[in-house]
Amino acid sequence: MFRSLELLILQSAYWFFNKPALFGVFAFGIPCIALFLIQVINRKKTVIPGLFSAGFALLLGYHLIAQHKVLRAIENFVSLLKTKKNTSPIPILEPFFEFFISKYQYRFIVEETVFVFIFSYLCFLVFVSLKSYKKTGQIFGEISPTTLVTRKTRPQRSSTNELGSGDLATTEMIAKWTKPSGENSDTSLAVSDLRGSDGLAFKNSNLVIPRGERNRHMLVVAKTGGG
Repeated sequence: MFRSLELLILQSAYWFFNKPALFGVFAFGIPCIALFLIQVINRKKTVIPGLFSAGFALLLGYHLIAQHKVLRAIENFVSLLKTKKNTSPIPILEPFFEFFISKYQYRFIVEETVFVFIFSYLCFLVFVSLKSYKKTGQIFGEISPTTLVTRKTRPQRSSTNELGSGDLATTEMIAKWTKPSGENSDTSLAVSDLRGSDGLAFKNSNLVIPRGERNRHMLVVAKTGGG
């Protein structure tokens, strides 16, 4: 399975680099320029478009200058992947690696390492998603596995106590205010970095205020002169 994906990528790359130079200008040059302009516009916010632009520029350079060298390198690499080696199977786990990558005579330790890393990441992702679902009812909340090992910083309570004397809400309590009731009269506010006593509860969500709660709060403000 993993080996089939490798060969598919290499075959696609061979097809791309086997095309005339004009094809490379359209396939790599246009995205390069577009991403570069996006990077210039958002230069103070992110560098990701610039990195992708540099990548496309590198591919364009290889396509225009070293096309034949790239094609020869791909051919040699494909031949290497199909060459039988004198290696031993992995005890116990061999059926697993053979199914997801290839037979042990054709595998490389780099492939096994990359596959173990990807598989471990997916396991972390499932665990974090289930953990998030139990708290918020959302399958995908904070999907980064770093949430498992990062210590959450407790938000500092207001020194002036304008929010009241009660403790900050837990993630479960906040989650109740992000679920729509189905009534058109509810107020929905887009929020980001919503925090509670557990730290970051929602990266991006909608805070839903039912009509009854909204009217009750307005009545309190009208009577007391404060919110």
